[in-house]
Amino acid sequence: MSIILEKNQGDFLIKIKNKLSDYEEKLTIQEVADILGCGKEAVRKRVASGKIQSVRIGRADYIAKEWLIFYLENGGGLRKNLYDEKCREIVSFCSIPRTNKEIRTYIGYSTKDYTNLILRKLIAEKLIKQTELSRSNNQKYVSIATLE
Repeated sequence: MSIILEKNQGDFLIKIKNKLSDYEEKLTIQEVADILGCGKEAVRKRVASGKIQSVRIGRADYIAKEWLIFYLENGGGLRKNLYDEKCREIVSFCSIPRTNKEIRTYIGYSTKDYTNLILRKLIAEKLIKQTELSRSNNQKYVSIATLE
């Protein structure tokens, strides 16, 4: 859910608001991380930098639902910067079927695991799909959505 392109921002906020109805008024760092689809450290960094407003009770930080919604409505947490740019590059690069190695080389990543994570998220968002296995047994990825 953390891969959100600008055209889907409204849908994302609706999903988040629906998801928030299952939680209490104050959210823990772990709950916010689960909602945003990121790690606890990423949430802690946003809290420490003041991007997400929080209150400390005892030894724990809590974030009110309203503060999280405000943060998201104002463009926070949507990963529009380098991450989204890489995703856009992958989708456009996959206009013809490409292997994982070709994609990794094109975007300049050296680790297979991180590239696989991005590819799985792009598949979940229905922006790319896997092709049938060819004789070479290399799985290829092809874009199924056009980005404007």
